[in-house]
Amino acid sequence: MVVQKSIDNLKERPKDEKTAVATGGAAIVVLILLIGWGFWFAHNMRQGGSFNTYIGDKPQDKFVAPAVRAAEKSLEGTMRSNTDILRELRDSSVDVPTQFESSGADGDPFNTPGSEGF
Repeated sequence: MVVQKSIDNLKERPKDEKTAVATGGAAIVVLILLIGWGFWFAHNMRQGGSFNTYIGDKPQDKFVAPAVRAAEKSLEGTMRSNTDILRELRDSSVDVPTQFESSGADGDPFNTPGSEGF
């Protein structure tokens, strides 16, 4: 009954007052939720935290089929062999002389005539 009287009384008030009451109600709800979350968070921290930290094996390894593991190992082997091929290419390209190493006797890479005196 008291709530119904308050609602009826609020209906007769101007729009600004209705907005103020609605804003206050929303603020109270948010405050209650924030306080509840704070208590829940503090409780979890006292229990040692609920974070899933795994050292070593991943927990999803239990659910991975052997065929998937075999495919993963095959892909890793392919990637390693590709990496080795690229590394060999890089190392072999270092031994090729560059244009500057095969320049003229005076060290001019462009072999311009008349640049001996400079």
